[in-house]
Amino acid sequence: MIHSIFISHRTLYIPESLVPLPCEAHERRFCEATRRGRTRSTGWALAVLVCLGLFRSASASLRPAGETSPGPNLLENADFKNGAQRWTLQADTPASVTVELLGAEIGPPGVPGKVAHFDVKALGAHNWNLQFSQAGLDLADGEAYTLTFWARADRERIIGVNMALDMPDWHPVGLSAYHTPLTRNWHKFAYVFMAARTAKRHNRLGVVLGDALGTVDLAGISLCHKAIDDAAGPNLLQNANFSNGAQDWTLQHSDPASAKVEWSGAEASPPGVPGKVARLDVTALSANNWNIQFFQPGLDLIDGEAYTLTFWARADHERPLSVNVALDVPDWHMVGLDYQTALTPTWRKVVMAFTAVQTVRDHNRLSFLLGDALGQVELAGISLKRDIQADPSHATHPLVGVWEGRTDDPSRTLRLTLNADGTGSLRSVTTAAASGSAPHEPVAHPLRWYVKEAGHRVIIGSEGYTWSIDGAGVDAKLTLTDQTGKSHVFYRR
Repeated sequence: MIHSIFISHRTLYIPESLVPLPCEAHERRFCEATRRGRTRSTGWALAVLVCLGLFRSASASLRPAGETSPGPNLLENADFKNGAQRWTLQADTPASVTVELLGAEIGPPGVPGKVAHFDVKALGAHNWNLQFSQAGLDLADGEAYTLTFWARADRERIIGVNMALDMPDWHPVGLSAYHTPLTRNWHKFAYVFMAARTAKRHNRLGVVLGDALGTVDLAGISLCHKAIDDAAGPNLLQNANFSNGAQDWTLQHSDPASAKVEWSGAEASPPGVPGKVARLDVTALSANNWNIQFFQPGLDLIDGEAYTLTFWARADHERPLSVNVALDVPDWHMVGLDYQTALTPTWRKVVMAFTAVQTVRDHNRLSFLLGDALGQVELAGISLKRDIQADPSHATHPLVGVWEGRTDDPSRTLRLTLNADGTGSLRSVTTAAASGSAPHEPVAHPLRWYVKEAGHRVIIGSEGYTWSIDGAGVDAKLTLTDQTGKSHVFYRR
């Protein structure tokens, strides 16, 4: 069993308005990243962009997203119309918190039901010493679920959300997102995850409140079934089907742990899966499961973008297999995926969706952690793809792609991603020369975009621009001109 952040999700939040801190305050907060990628610097990338003048503080004016409900809500009294019924507020001494149920008039527009208003008065030794939870949920292994909710706070802070057993040993069963960023404005959050190691009617949704003092408001919570499909697009992994044996892959083990790898032909693969099979034989264990890892480093993942990992796996006996995506340089923190699945002697296809966070360009690593049990594990047909759902209105639009723009600071660039489905992200990127070490890319600010006025204007987030593209391919230059007449120039990445 792993005792670490356990994330398999897609995340999207759309701000109603922007309330940034001063730039220097965000610079200080960005340096406070905590172990395994739990950061208190939420909002830093957006604040830098506000300071640079690309986005101004304004009310969002977004085209409706056209969201549809993926199924019935599995939570009871999810809108708090019956007060705190079916919900439990836990505070372990010395931690202290109160909750009030307030009317819908203070909630997000159009969201029915009451608002749960929490006032955190004292903290404990751990953030999970303060939790608001609903137990007794009936989730099924291998099924995909979507958790959505609205939240805000009296200051910029984080909360956590997780799905775990509601009985010992309380292990996670599919979702542990401990970096959910709140501001003073209502935001909608959506997490997609695949349940694993569940217990019938003994699973619990927990909202972790113990990261900061002050108030937190929650509304419109839902937990529904949702399918996770394979992503389209190119495979970001090299030698993903092991046709070239161990090329681009590393098997690492630390004494006293021991393991070896052999390569089987296509005849040993699952039906219809091309390439070879990696047969990993674990012959000795150590104190930690990560003392034996099979990994591929050097991956170029982008903050705020959704990815789907798929692979086939089996073992010579029932056992767990842990998978994560983390930096391949110190401090090795997670960048969006930390998952554990169960293997049997039968081939099984595993699909995991996640959103990349706190990545470093060309320094991210996919790892299979093998140190949970002795014996053989076989892997085949691995793919890691960026998850872009094509939309006919955007699919062939020339704005689709990744664009980089210069700033007044030569050590910093802006990266604007416009996806084919009308989503995107904006981030500030610090070069290696600025820090004297590997570049660190702050968490991206997700956004929506669409064109209007016969395509002559584009709405990005809450701002409107006229636009033009000169050149083609990698030489293309995008010019965005805002309502004040100021131009922002980007080049295709």
